[in-house]
Amino acid sequence: MTPRWPNGKTFAFTLFDDTDLSTVANTGPIYELLTSLGMRVTKSIWTHNAVGKPHVGGDTCEDPAYRQWVLDLQRQGHEIALHNAADQSSERARTIEAFARFESWFGAMPRTTASHSGNRDALYQGPERLSGMRRALYNILTRRRHVGRFQGQEERSPYFWGDLCVGHVDYVRNFVFQDLNTLKSCPQMPYADATKPWSNAWFASSEAATPAAFRKHVTIDAVKQLEAEGGACILYTHLGAGFYRAAQGGFTTGFREVIEYVASRPGWFVPVATLLDHLRQSAPDARPYPLTDEERRRLEWKWLLEKVSSGKTS
Repeated sequence: MTPRWPNGKTFAFTLFDDTDLSTVANTGPIYELLTSLGMRVTKSIWTHNAVGKPHVGGDTCEDPAYRQWVLDLQRQGHEIALHNAADQSSERARTIEAFARFESWFGAMPRTTASHSGNRDALYQGPERLSGMRRALYNILTRRRHVGRFQGQEERSPYFWGDLCVGHVDYVRNFVFQDLNTLKSCPQMPYADATKPWSNAWFASSEAATPAAFRKHVTIDAVKQLEAEGGACILYTHLGAGFYRAAQGGFTTGFREVIEYVASRPGWFVPVATLLDHLRQSAPDARPYPLTDEERRRLEWKWLLEKVSSGKTS
């Protein structure tokens, strides 16, 4: 059953902003726009600088000016989330310190997180997302290059932090789907998965990692359909990946127009954790939905087949 959104709103829409490539210069104007439109979203951060060369780049909260900007976003009502400790693999001691820094700076532990895909401390990523023949097929398609790579859930690994995740984080991102209505793709969220015990609850999201993906999936027609379905979108994106380029005149083609259209509609525009709390409270016992084996198979097949169709199985 489609949840009834608060205050007579007809649909829900939010973003999980992966901090890859993020700087104040390239994402600050985007947050100014979102805030001015009454939209509150989730901004992830790194607590530590990389030692040596980072995987992809972007500012971290070790930079006092960047940290102050993120604190200002939090005061404006945006949620701050964790994207692992750093833009490189982090062993357990640094992840422990990351949680301590996060709490010290932001006043509480992160409620949501998404793993940085290049990190060995990523939690249940790559083939670990899947089970049975789906995992076997994924390993064939990727030529087994990710087997054993992601170890955040492995208790014997120096990169293990699953117990910290269970102890501090409410919601962890898993599958990303192409449909703008995330709730239609994953009506069970937030859900608990007995095969992945180092997370209290999982959530899915909708694909908009780059400006090109945004233009493809987040159209005005797709937003109209989302509203007609009374659905919920958790848009997974990298706002630092070229959505705003001052040297090229500002916002990338179509971004501002679509976001302003979304904001003009009677949607509920709250951060990811707030949206997931509402879905969770709609359940009979306010607990994460216990995913069944059949539901897990369906989610895994849907994610894998969409990856294959897009040519992206990494």
